[in-house]
Amino acid sequence: MLTSVKERSMEVSSLLVRGAIDLNMSPASKTEWIEQLVDLLVRAYRVQGRDEILRAVLEREATLSTAIGNGVAVPHAKVDGVPRLLLAFGRAPQGVDFDSPDGKPVYAAFLLVSPKAVASPHVQALAAISRIMIRDGVTDRVLEVGSPRAFIRLLKAEEAEL
Repeated sequence: MLTSVKERSMEVSSLLVRGAIDLNMSPASKTEWIEQLVDLLVRAYRVQGRDEILRAVLEREATLSTAIGNGVAVPHAKVDGVPRLLLAFGRAPQGVDFDSPDGKPVYAAFLLVSPKAVASPHVQALAAISRIMIRDGVTDRVLEVGSPRAFIRLLKAEEAEL
């Protein structure tokens, strides 16, 4: 029996906890934003190894920008010591230069970290975030949400449309 795309899709909304969402970040640079996202993730999920996570994400970012265009970036890395796939989200209303392929600032960033031994969920989460965020008008709606709860509701609504 064939499985529909909707049934196979990972739900980004189910990966996020409200404590891993910050809608009012004001980083001065891409590196500073990644540092703030890592700190948010470490606090929200109470994981150890902040410096190792930060190093892995910055090393990945140095190879190629994780900006996907449309005002969105998905910095990510695989790190030994994290218990499972973890996700944090930050919004920077003033925008940050993230070396985006479209040359535009990034306003929304998802930080994705998973254990090195985990391959498929990591890739599925990256794909799911991209599918949602490249849709027309989604970034604008993300910039308008007023709370972490509203952000998760927005993600759920967009996932239902896929």
